[in-house]
Amino acid sequence: MKKLAIVLLFLLGALPLAVYPFVLLADVMSLAGPRSGSEPLILVILSSTFFAGTLAYPLVYLFCVVAVIARARKNSG
Repeated sequence: MKKLAIVLLFLLGALPLAVYPFVLLADVMSLAGPRSGSEPLILVILSSTFFAGTLAYPLVYLFCVVAVIARARKNSG
């Protein structure tokens, strides 16, 4: 039962990866767009953090999948 729950949670976590190519395209276009220079610093920081988070999601997901598989192999062997 626990193994099934882990697999289901990872499948749910993989759902956002289906739209990731579109998110990547939008992020790259937004990062390449010009700034007026009059944006508040907090807005620049928040948008940069959002872009970094959305760009890093596949790497974080892959790291978690590899870690769970390695731990499962260690526990079963």
